[in-house]
Amino acid sequence: MALWIPITLAAAFLQNLRSSLQAGLRGRVGPTGATFVRFAYALPFTFSFFAIALYIDGAPPPPSWIWAGWTGLGGAAQILATAALLAAVPKSGFAIATGYSKTEPILAALAGALLLLDVPPLLAALAIVVGVVGVWLATVQHSAAGWSQAFGAGLGYGLAAAALFALSAVSYRGASLSLESGSVAIRAAFTLATATAAQTIVMLVWMAARAPAEIRAVAAAWRPGLLTGAAGAFASLGWFTAMTLEPAAHVRALAQVELLFAATTAWIWFGERQSRRAILGLALIGAGAAMLLFATA
Repeated sequence: MALWIPITLAAAFLQNLRSSLQAGLRGRVGPTGATFVRFAYALPFTFSFFAIALYIDGAPPPPSWIWAGWTGLGGAAQILATAALLAAVPKSGFAIATGYSKTEPILAALAGALLLLDVPPLLAALAIVVGVVGVWLATVQHSAAGWSQAFGAGLGYGLAAAALFALSAVSYRGASLSLESGSVAIRAAFTLATATAAQTIVMLVWMAARAPAEIRAVAAAWRPGLLTGAAGAFASLGWFTAMTLEPAAHVRALAQVELLFAATTAWIWFGERQSRRAILGLALIGAGAAMLLFATA
């Protein structure tokens, strides 16, 4: 099994955990604060990853202006994507907002082909489409109200989040690939630590000017913030490593299995049953993942 596959599966599980924790903090620290938590409390963990990679591999790879450009673009897109997704949740609900964001693999495939010439094989492209259709079937309620909600006020925010997450993923892959030396681990850790530090500084300056009360709220919420930051940092390390090894569209398409994890947990622990439509959607997600693994084997 290719290394990027288990790394992606672990990152998908951790991202689902981080998203749940982050959504829970929104009412406590505000929408901007909930976005800031993801970066500020992840910072000590990302620097720890980088320190460990340095201890194992030695000096970091020499940066370049191309690397800095890709990293800056990825960091800015990730901030805006997180804010857009959090804005979509109260307008459309968590499940449907997640469905919006999971159109990301198609957009990542387009961005990767245009920016990095990462053109997916035909079977991989078909797998990405199958997975996205499965996500929509699994997350959008099969009722008139559900469809009305799905194409309601949160649609623009959700699709903007998907596009920006796709741009961020492709940019981070471009950053890691632009480094000419070093192992996969140190290239991923170096890019992640730099991006997280820059994101934290930019958001801190902006919030100090526009939302100082939310900075105080984030500081007061340090216990759940640290847990959110840890989950996010480990998930990000997984994404950065996987996307250094494999095109971003493939990684993000396989990551859709996080909905399978969520549905299984809800059934085992909470006795929640899925509708036939949702079961069909989950089956398509699984089929899309299997097709993708076959196409990239």
